[in-house]
Amino acid sequence: MSRTSILCFAVALIAQGTFALQNGQRIINGGNATVGQFSFQAFLQMRYSRVCVGSLISDSVILITADCLFKDLSSFNITIGAVDYNNYQAEHVEFVDLYGYSYVFHEDYDSVSGANDIAALILKTPIKNPKIKPIRLPSKSQINNFLNRTEITILGWGGETGRTEPNLQHADTFTLNFRDCQFLHGSLHVTDENLCLDNTVPGSPTACHDGDNGSPMITKEEDGQYTLIGFMAKWFVGSKEVGVCNSNIPVIYMRVAAYLDWLAANTGIEIRP
Repeated sequence: MSRTSILCFAVALIAQGTFALQNGQRIINGGNATVGQFSFQAFLQMRYSRVCVGSLISDSVILITADCLFKDLSSFNITIGAVDYNNYQAEHVEFVDLYGYSYVFHEDYDSVSGANDIAALILKTPIKNPKIKPIRLPSKSQINNFLNRTEITILGWGGETGRTEPNLQHADTFTLNFRDCQFLHGSLHVTDENLCLDNTVPGSPTACHDGDNGSPMITKEEDGQYTLIGFMAKWFVGSKEVGVCNSNIPVIYMRVAAYLDWLAANTGIEIRP
């Protein structure tokens, strides 16, 4: 089966007055998130060290990368809805011991190329905290939406040169037109299962594959609600990792709408028409 490749969560740091990237470990041109703003955001940790990120998509299902699940999770905890990950108790968010859970990862996941890097962590006890609200998935009617240039928000915590900043960051930016991304990366490497972050312009907000696995890409729709349209996954073209945050190569995300049937079949989540 696929090989494991767990990465420490490289986090995001707001750039104050500059767009310079250092050591490829931050979201630039972002801002501090507030408690409750993105309460679906989750991260898995062991001994206060974040290992991967996910999104709560129902009261008991967390969408993460398959890459994250190739690890013994018995000693891990998960925090959901935190802004300051060192202060989650004061924020009254959710802290869960992973002693009762199941998981499923895509049957065609390829740890070498990164294809189909999607999985779901299913909690034994549903989340009942009223402050925690799952993010919705695209509807069936939106399966081909978001392939053109779309206004989005990317999320992450921040750090550089081995240091971390505790506050969740967010940055507004755009996806790259799907066909343009295919042209830049090649159609063998960017398929219908992908979206691309447009970081082709120097100084554009961007995120890092260097540990940001699972970080969400969301868009606010006309009804004012956020929809999860993508999440970051480790991606290679040949033997070279692409779309890292210290370059202007588009970062490749997994496209959530391409996996609606898989999510419904494997988690029981009801997909909107």
